[in-house]
Amino acid sequence: MLNVAMESTKGVPCNEVDTVMLNSYIKKANRHMIYKKFDECLLECQTGVKMAETSLQPEISEARCALCVVAVQAYAELSRWKEAVPFISSVYNGIQTCPAMVLQLCILLHARVGEYSTSTALAQVWLGCTENATDKDYWKVVYVYLTHVIIKQCQWESVPSFLSSCPGLSQQHHATLIDYARSARQQIAAVEAQEEEEIRIAKENEKNVDSKKKKKRKEHKEKPGAILNLHEIPIRVVKYLAQLLPKGFAKIAKKLSIFLVIAYLVITRANIGVLSYDQLAPLVIAIKQLWYSLVWRPLQMIKR
Repeated sequence: MLNVAMESTKGVPCNEVDTVMLNSYIKKANRHMIYKKFDECLLECQTGVKMAETSLQPEISEARCALCVVAVQAYAELSRWKEAVPFISSVYNGIQTCPAMVLQLCILLHARVGEYSTSTALAQVWLGCTENATDKDYWKVVYVYLTHVIIKQCQWESVPSFLSSCPGLSQQHHATLIDYARSARQQIAAVEAQEEEEIRIAKENEKNVDSKKKKKRKEHKEKPGAILNLHEIPIRVVKYLAQLLPKGFAKIAKKLSIFLVIAYLVITRANIGVLSYDQLAPLVIAIKQLWYSLVWRPLQMIKR
């Protein structure tokens, strides 16, 4: 592909040829990015960057920066974000010499995946370089790091010391970023307070709803002629029948139930088929005595 491109640009000055070819790489890389062909996009970026690595022309430097920006995005889409910084370092022979825009992307990439320590190291190296202090986009790097690393982690105490350690930051930008951090802290505090208030209100509403439901149930039970739920009908029927029985009969019914349970357990668990007469006789006597004490005698007392 490189030979074909060179043949199609014969007779054109070298710098112009480089610019034309690099622009074609940029267009192809952007097209692959749009269609989510990230591997092909990264390959175009790497090829274009390798072609422009020996040139110092301003146009070539801009094209190389554009290719690096797209390459960092491709690394992010491929979940190969750990390879982004080594790639940029190899292109510019160190992270401190890369353009501000490229560094901003690297800081954002690592901050997005929670690698705040890497973002901090990148920012310290680039912002501490004296050659970068005169860069027109120096304050933008400071802003990106402040917003996406320091404020994101709510490290409010470190804001003044960080801004004071940036030699390329003007007094105006310093004051602006201090105000921005203060405003961000107030907004975050207001949002957190609002969320806490909403949670408190939601809990109170839930309690009120529960109390209203309990009150309704109570009123429903106490109200005469109220419509019963299905599970309440058997309980009401049993209570009504118990009221119709003679006085004391309910207790006898309970005792009869106890007797039947005990007799059932004795018959089923005692293995009567293998017991001898001498062993079975005391058992029958005990059951008979239990019947007299629990059922027969209370019935006789009611009849009297």
